[in-house]
Amino acid sequence: MNYSISKIYRIITLLNCLDKVAEKIIAMQLSYTVEINDKLLDFDQMRDRKQRSVINAVLNLVHDVQMTKSRENTLICLLLDVKEAFDHVALKQLIKILIKLKILINLIK
Repeated sequence: MNYSISKIYRIITLLNCLDKVAEKIIAMQLSYTVEINDKLLDFDQMRDRKQRSVINAVLNLVHDVQMTKSRENTLICLLLDVKEAFDHVALKQLIKILIKLKILINLIK
């Protein structure tokens, strides 16, 4: 091989690595923004939030049941599996809501 010919060299690309780093940075920034802004997620939202887990959700449910029972009220609990319910989000509507909540515009776009 003649190493003086530039065609024999292949460019080594790090785009996959940069993608992963950028994705992690964006995820961390979004997580931080959600945690400091109380209006974005309901207090009882547990998934993908720091210091919250299924245990917290169960404890909240148990607390609600106990409070209802102590007040001698009736409680109805409906549990749904909505894993794929939000695959298609109305992006324009979501952006309008985020702007209304005064989320930084550079995080939205």
